[in-house]
Amino acid sequence: MTRPLRFVFLSRIMKEKGCDDIIEAARRLNATGFKDKYTIDFYGKIAETYKTDFFQKLDPLQNVNYRGFLNLQNEKGYDKLSQYDLMLFPTYWKGEGFAGVFIDALISGIPMIVTDWAHNRQFMTEGETALFIPVHDVSALYNKMKECIEGCYDIRKMALKCQQNAETYNVDKVITKSLLKKLNLA
Repeated sequence: MTRPLRFVFLSRIMKEKGCDDIIEAARRLNATGFKDKYTIDFYGKIAETYKTDFFQKLDPLQNVNYRGFLNLQNEKGYDKLSQYDLMLFPTYWKGEGFAGVFIDALISGIPMIVTDWAHNRQFMTEGETALFIPVHDVSALYNKMKECIEGCYDIRKMALKCQQNAETYNVDKVITKSLLKKLNLA
């Protein structure tokens, strides 16, 4: 790949969503000669208790940026999101269930690097739509990001698989007439 690989984080920005792990992996990548080979953009509301710490840690990393809020209520937001190569989601948040960012990533054709946490494996498939790492393992995150930068995975093929899998969550397939009848809504 000739241009830098573009990573994105899209979620509430807080330690438990793995933001510190991402920043530390970026610091290690930069220290080992990869600074010009990738970028990371963070989107989302920053937890008040984490804001100062987050910006202090981000400050020395020129290729890692906070981009504010990405509005996915319209097509322009998804157009922007689809410009990224991989989504980072090293979460260990106790309230994580079915993460909405999975749908956003699938629709946008963005494979994920995601922790093996909660129900993540039920919704994403190793090597097809996601690359899994252990929870709280910055070295694994660093290594997976490095492998992606070095071209060890067919990210284009994974992106296509993401878009195919997005159809699974199409509202017309999920909310059927028979389901509405069962719920006495039709």
